[in-house]
Amino acid sequence: MNKKIIVSLSENTAEAVRYAAYVCTDDFWVQIQPSGNNALEVIFSSKKDKNINQVEKRFTEELADEKIREKSRMQNIATSEMIIRNAISRFNPSFVHDEQPALSAEQEQELDDLIAEVEKELQDEMNSSRNNDPMHITQTWEEVNRNGK
Repeated sequence: MNKKIIVSLSENTAEAVRYAAYVCTDDFWVQIQPSGNNALEVIFSSKKDKNINQVEKRFTEELADEKIREKSRMQNIATSEMIIRNAISRFNPSFVHDEQPALSAEQEQELDDLIAEVEKELQDEMNSSRNNDPMHITQTWEEVNRNGK
């Protein structure tokens, strides 16, 4: 069973409709699509055998709340941008330049030695597997076709 609600875009924004519909997605599947001239059709289908008639009240209440939130966001956008701009202008990245290296020279050498050891083991493993690979399955195309054929 489905419930269709037509929402006028002259009174609501598409974002407000989407956010209001999202609130109902715990109990209902929601599909939003254009409907005629300057309207959206919101179709609800029950997920959990919920009463489909309850969704219209819940959706319209949430849509009214979302319109208030949207209005508040629009009225406060300049203030929000000012706060963000002020916070960014006070950021002092000088601590980034004063940091010590992540690894000491001894740790870097130990890491390089470990990497070299792993690379050698991988190379040895690749070479030994090729000896046991008469069909050349483990070789890449480039290795099999070294002459460009």
